[in-house]
Amino acid sequence: MVLDVRTPAEVDYSGHIAAAHFFNITRGLLEFRIEAAVPDKATPIVVYCGVSQRSPLAADTLIKLGYTNVKNYRDGFVNWMRAGLPIEWLSCREG
Repeated sequence: MVLDVRTPAEVDYSGHIAAAHFFNITRGLLEFRIEAAVPDKATPIVVYCGVSQRSPLAADTLIKLGYTNVKNYRDGFVNWMRAGLPIEWLSCREG
């Protein structure tokens, strides 16, 4: 599971990391929406944001909520784009 915690406007403007299992749940709504999106707390989750300011906090929150396989993508979406890695523009977000 790849989880983007940027705002929907940020995702709509710049796209998101191309992933088979992608969700966009903003940092502020994470605690309220994550269980519906990822009910199995053993699911591997990679969290990212634009420049790795919100995503470490989101990863910490997920761990506190009992998720056991959480990683923060510390390079952030900006560096992902700069590296020319795959981006999707199709909106597939939860919240």
